[in-house]
Amino acid sequence: MTRFAVFGMGLAAFGLVALMGCSNDSPVTCKSHQQTVCSQDVTYWYDDCGNKEEIAETCKCGCNDTYSACKSCGGPAPDGGSPDGAIVPDGGSLSDGVLAPDGCVPSCGAKECGDDGCGGDCGKCTNGEKCNAAFKCEGAVTANLLTIGCDVPYVLEASKVSDIAYMTSHFAHLMQQFCITGIVEGADLTNYPERMFYGQHDSGNTLSLVQTSMTALLAPAYSVRIDFIPDTGVTTGATWTVGIGGLTTNEALVAVIRYDGLAPCLWRTGTSGQIKFSKVKDVTLIEGGSYEATGAAMLSNPWDISGFCSETAPELPCCGN
Repeated sequence: MTRFAVFGMGLAAFGLVALMGCSNDSPVTCKSHQQTVCSQDVTYWYDDCGNKEEIAETCKCGCNDTYSACKSCGGPAPDGGSPDGAIVPDGGSLSDGVLAPDGCVPSCGAKECGDDGCGGDCGKCTNGEKCNAAFKCEGAVTANLLTIGCDVPYVLEASKVSDIAYMTSHFAHLMQQFCITGIVEGADLTNYPERMFYGQHDSGNTLSLVQTSMTALLAPAYSVRIDFIPDTGVTTGATWTVGIGGLTTNEALVAVIRYDGLAPCLWRTGTSGQIKFSKVKDVTLIEGGSYEATGAAMLSNPWDISGFCSETAPELPCCGN
């Protein structure tokens, strides 16, 4: 018996608009400057509807562990600037030697490609290479292979991920980037303008990693979910084999979920590969904890696995052939 019954929605799909931003037609007034979120070495202000506002500061030493502000550089800046490594814009500040016309400060650092934080990019990949989650160009992606490189600073409580207020309060923990990359049956899971990933934990001792790709309308297109059962096996240095059983320690379930409209269905499942953990802390707690997971998983059509789709739970049927 497979364990894909655990792959329910796992994400407040119907509340994504409320989580990620307020509609322009909404009568609700969004309060400005309610929290800060650090992304790609730049900290932005956000209102209480989740809308991005102006830059609060740029970071000399990167984002902190919760991605809520700049990381401390370990002492006062030698130039008399902010000790936490931030450059607060005041009419514009130079970063990487260039100041954008609108006052936004591009930040690339060691990035070879990807977003510079101001709507530009830090370089283009050529010869079939792709820009990976570390903003480095790498070889062409192997079809139906997921590459996993996720640093999860905080684990959410699974029973509350459909609660918009809860998810909004954890906005800084819904990392706005892709940490699972791959081309599945011609669909590039990273070729979407909106994205998030996060860790979640439930009362059944399942630790999960969830990544969702969303359209410009904030509707989910694909989700990748990886389950680790039981959670007690998730320790620093532990290696998990990707399989379709998932009933034993060190065997992970990997699913790619497709949304037809807003109804989810199991599109592809992992059949081989390995995932390794590092920096594991307090993952057996229902909420809290952190971990880093790296590895890869090969995917197959669940219909190609004898009896598999007939055993899946009704709330997540296999997608049609």
